[in-house]
Amino acid sequence: MKFGDEEFDKFVDKHMRRAVAQTGYQLKRADDQQKAGLIDAQMRLDIKNARFVIADLTHGSHGAYWEAGYAEGLGKPVIYTCRADVFEKENGTHFDTNHHVTIKWSYNDPKPAMDRLKATIRYTIPEAKQHDN
Repeated sequence: MKFGDEEFDKFVDKHMRRAVAQTGYQLKRADDQQKAGLIDAQMRLDIKNARFVIADLTHGSHGAYWEAGYAEGLGKPVIYTCRADVFEKENGTHFDTNHHVTIKWSYNDPKPAMDRLKATIRYTIPEAKQHDN
């Protein structure tokens, strides 16, 4: 996920974190914790310890692609997300990922995508909390 995009950060905090929490998990971003040391080593450890990874491809971040590939290499489920208008562009996401199930979201109407995110987590991770409270 991209860091420093105020609108995207608000979207993550208001919608994605809530959706993930409703499945019994906590969405953690690399910038949530600023520990001393090598950032790459901490990301590797966080991915290794994660139950699954959400990779948002909206901004075309090479880091997001790398993190998703690393997670897949470890056998972790990767849930891809992308802002709908970016995904629909001719060169919206890399061809190595554009055939994966991707949850397309929008700032104007986040609910359908967040419902799909919760459903994807629940179908992928059997021990996820199966109902909203």
